[in-house]
Amino acid sequence: MLKKIACIFLALILVAALTMPITAQDQDRDVEAERLVYDNSWDKGVVVVLYQSRQYGTGWWVNLDDKILVTAAHVVNFDSSADQNDITIIRGTWTTKGKVVYLDRYSDICVIQADQVPEGAFEFSIAMDVRKGDRIIVIGYPYELLQVYANNIYRMSENPRASFGVVTWIETPYRLAEIGTYTDAGNSGGPIVNEKGAVVGLVTFALTGRSATLYFMTTCHAIREVLDRAGVHYSIAPEFLEVGSSFPSSNPKLNLIILGLGAFIIGVMVTMFIVKSKRR
Repeated sequence: MLKKIACIFLALILVAALTMPITAQDQDRDVEAERLVYDNSWDKGVVVVLYQSRQYGTGWWVNLDDKILVTAAHVVNFDSSADQNDITIIRGTWTTKGKVVYLDRYSDICVIQADQVPEGAFEFSIAMDVRKGDRIIVIGYPYELLQVYANNIYRMSENPRASFGVVTWIETPYRLAEIGTYTDAGNSGGPIVNEKGAVVGLVTFALTGRSATLYFMTTCHAIREVLDRAGVHYSIAPEFLEVGSSFPSSNPKLNLIILGLGAFIIGVMVTMFIVKSKRR
């Protein structure tokens, strides 16, 4: 009887260990991503881009001197003539207007010149390359965040979110890449950076199927090409750049395995103790 109880106890421990919600670990990793973003002031490089007060996306500063920011073309409804009557740029209580200076429908990139730049804004540099398997951080304002703030877009814009991911596939001719993370409508146009804070792409679209949703970004190669055609000066990220902290080295699957082994050892020890007690 005691052996059966011990086996049941061991089984319960293993089940509890191996069925820990992955979402909780994802939340922990998102906290780490946001800590990395905020520690290095990358959060100050993003703003909300509101088009005609009916749809919004995320924009990011690429040239502070010329007041230039980048977002996705579909954020402004592919409207190449959008101006100060259409575009509002928001960061907390700070707002300004802007106009489209270049738009590329093919790569879904829009270049906007703002009337002003907020104090302390961060200017992103552009990465030279991005490869399959690279670890990334998505920064922006997902639509769920707007709901958290009761549709108060000004409050929401003070607190961009960040999440870790990885580049899972790249289509070089189309300057397109699939990213292994999650985004939402409000993330559109937002920067996707590497562990050094250099922009490797921007959030463009998602494809939803029966079993999964695939998320895509326009790569840094396309961004540089568009900025070159638009005549916009931008910074290329140095090969070596120090940041406040780095990507976490922990692996969720490895953590589960270690936790499971620990639970197994504890279960064995408990079983041995019960068996010895019975013999006594």
